[in-house]
Amino acid sequence: VVKPFAPEELAARLRVLLRSDTPAGDGPLLVSGALKINMATRKMTINGTPLELTGTEEALFYILARHSGWLVPHRRLVRAVWGIDSAEKVHDLQFHIARLRRKLGALGAKNLIRVEGRVGYIVTMIADDEYAVQ
Repeated sequence: VVKPFAPEELAARLRVLLRSDTPAGDGPLLVSGALKINMATRKMTINGTPLELTGTEEALFYILARHSGWLVPHRRLVRAVWGIDSAEKVHDLQFHIARLRRKLGALGAKNLIRVEGRVGYIVTMIADDEYAVQ
């Protein structure tokens, strides 16, 4: 927020930030019939097979899954994983997402992460055969 600012504007911006980062429950989150993520331990399985991810891939997938069905912009992912909002990190983001999609595809979840143009990514929950976990 740039000075001078109205207290109402600050309060509105804080409400938006709090609303977008609502805490998830500690129980498992079913993104699709075959995908299970334990939100407390961050253990992920597809068709009962543990998903082996690097720390960065795990952080990205956890954020995307936590907001499944919603578009998560590139800027938000970069800021959440690397702590900065930098154009240089978008290439790193695309690299890690590509590796993550390959790993998911090897376990039968080929189209679980969708790219939405140059805006961001969505983890789908729909039962459409094109995007469903097999």
